[in-house]
Amino acid sequence: RAGAGGQEFHAPPGWDEGLTPAEKIDFGIDVDETQEEWTSAQLTDYIFRQLEHSTSDTDPKRMEVVKFILNKISKSTKLNEVEKDGVLKVLKAHSGMDAPVASFKREIAKLQQGPLLGENHTEIADAVLKVYEERHGLLTFFREDFYTWTGSHWAKLEKRTLESIVAKEFGGLDAAKKAQDHKGIVETIRNICNKQYLSNNPADGINFANGFLTKQLSLVPHAPEQGMTYTLGFCYRPDMAGKSPIFFHYLNSCWGKHEDYAAKVQMAREAICTTIFGMATTFQKAFLLKGVGLSGKSVFLQLITAMIPEETKTAVPPTDWGDKFLTSEFSGKLLNVAGELSETAKISGSVFKQVITGEPMTVQKKNGQPFMMNSRCAHWFASNWLPKTRDTSHGFNRRWLILDFTEIVPDSEKRVDLAQTIIDLEIEGIVAWAAEALPELLRRKEF
Repeated sequence: RAGAGGQEFHAPPGWDEGLTPAEKIDFGIDVDETQEEWTSAQLTDYIFRQLEHSTSDTDPKRMEVVKFILNKISKSTKLNEVEKDGVLKVLKAHSGMDAPVASFKREIAKLQQGPLLGENHTEIADAVLKVYEERHGLLTFFREDFYTWTGSHWAKLEKRTLESIVAKEFGGLDAAKKAQDHKGIVETIRNICNKQYLSNNPADGINFANGFLTKQLSLVPHAPEQGMTYTLGFCYRPDMAGKSPIFFHYLNSCWGKHEDYAAKVQMAREAICTTIFGMATTFQKAFLLKGVGLSGKSVFLQLITAMIPEETKTAVPPTDWGDKFLTSEFSGKLLNVAGELSETAKISGSVFKQVITGEPMTVQKKNGQPFMMNSRCAHWFASNWLPKTRDTSHGFNRRWLILDFTEIVPDSEKRVDLAQTIIDLEIEGIVAWAAEALPELLRRKEF
């Protein structure tokens, strides 16, 4: 039947509660139960009732029930994937059909697509994109990769995942029979999907597990428009800020005897802050932990590394920054930790300043096309000596923020598990403490 104005009407369960048959007709929405949007319980109950007395494999009623259920699922806007799978497993068991559940899903996809001639790549690509986004979420393309929205961030998606959907679910169409067709259709998807979500300049903020923290320290829900390609493995806990006694005891053991102890702690706090906010290039500093061995440098570096998700960190020493392939590793990254600086190799001053300030650079991934990069990656190093360069300008020297580690840890106080203990127990408190330094840092405009 049709609703008001001749439009097809799909009603949710219970939509007509309190309405008399006459009132439904008066409103022009006289809908019977076959047009309601059913719950998974209603669908499985229907299967049981219709097939409980069907004993013959050739009973035509079985196919009628299968078609009815698949059609209902194809029009549903409420059922999630788990519920759909549950209903389809019940349908397979009670219909007596040899077809796998996957074939039911393909039939549902066809019903959702409507009539598809499949005569060209564009038509099929549009259908594949629709199927993918209905099942898995938004799809976008940036530079040379597809990304899919996970609910908290954009994650890279291999092209072969889309090629597999084309082959398995659309391979019977004239323009999708060959492997070369599958690749061509995926290339067409690249051109027609929404490309506005990711850019060289994502929103400034921290993507915590429980939301996106803005520069104003406001925690808001995750959203595709924020352009995040990572999620930290922990939550934003402002109530825990500064409640990290083991961490602060460690800092005191490093710098407690120094007259500028408070300033060093604040400097370290601000360095962590700009790293996790992706704003290190805004303040144009590289971070160097300099000092003798066994003075605690490695502990600090391990803490920084543990704060950042694996997919947003890399390790490229500054002596290799002249290589356009290696420098491309900074694209989309938050952290570069390269460990010890070379005692003899020289750092190119011009390239170093470009990277640290986040100036646009033309770089290239192996076997990829050149692209313009605006890096916002923070660079952390540990070393027993100062960096070597032929560049004697102030422009090179002033872009290093150096934290001295001069106190060797006594044997009686050494803890091989210190970094991991702090990470396990206090990482949320340290990050919240560091994040709260941003408003003052932005006001002051320097470390």
